[in-house]
Parts: sequence; structure tokens; C-alpha cells
Amino acid sequence: MDKDKIFKSTQVDTREVADLWGGESLWVRPVTARQYSDLESLNIELALSLQKGKFDNKLKQQFKNHLLIWSTCDSRGKLIFDEDDLENIEGLNSQYVERLLEAAMRVNPFTKAERANLEKNSEAAPDGSESYQLL
Repeated sequence: MDKDKIFKSTQVDTREVADLWGGESLWVRPVTARQYSDLESLNIELALSLQKGKFDNKLKQQFKNHLLIWSTCDSRGKLIFDEDDLENIEGLNSQYVERLLEAAMRVNPFTKAERANLEKNSEAAPDGSESYQLL
């Protein structure tokens, strides 16, 4: 296999998430290498904010929104959302959004350590006053 064949590949692996709005299905797909790197950076920033004793809810929301935008697609792998949908996404039914995010985490190559860090970063505020769920 040569690089031209790799770069021209249009195969997108998707996973169905059923029974969402009105019983419809959506799919999730892996993010691109660049998007994955951006998500990793947000995860690191979250970890650093916790080490400093401050939970940065804005970073958590950026991570979730971008994972949703970059992963949610139709059955052919065509993305549903784009950056212009950020404000509207924040108003969606959280139950459905969380199901999409959980599926997106499964189809993307987050390592066990990264998943553990994401879960740890979302468990509680540094002062223990509130629970924060990232995924």
C-alpha cells in the first residue's frame, strides 16, 4: 500500500446509536488525527487545571462539544454538525447527547490511561463540592 492510496481512502468506520430523537438513529465515527490531537490537548489542559486546584468547566464543555461535532454522522459517515452548531448543541437533550458521546469515546482511539484521566477529571470539583461528569 502506498501513501496515495491511504490519502484517497474514503472508508469511514461508523457505529450506530439508535433510539434518539423520535426513535431515529445517528452514527458516530472516529475523529481525524488532527482532531484527536486537539482533543488530547484539551484533556491535558483539564488535568492541569485540576492539579492547580481549579476545575475548568469551560474546557470540559469544549471537549464534549468538539467530540460530538467531529464524530456524529449519518450512516454513510457524513458529519451532521459543524462549528456553527455549537450554541444549538448545548441546548440538546442531555440524555441523547451523553449516549452519542459515550459511543464516540468507544470508536476513537483514546488509551486506557486517557480514558482514566478523563473520568478522573470529571469526578469532582477540587473542593469536592460538586460532581462533574465528563463522559
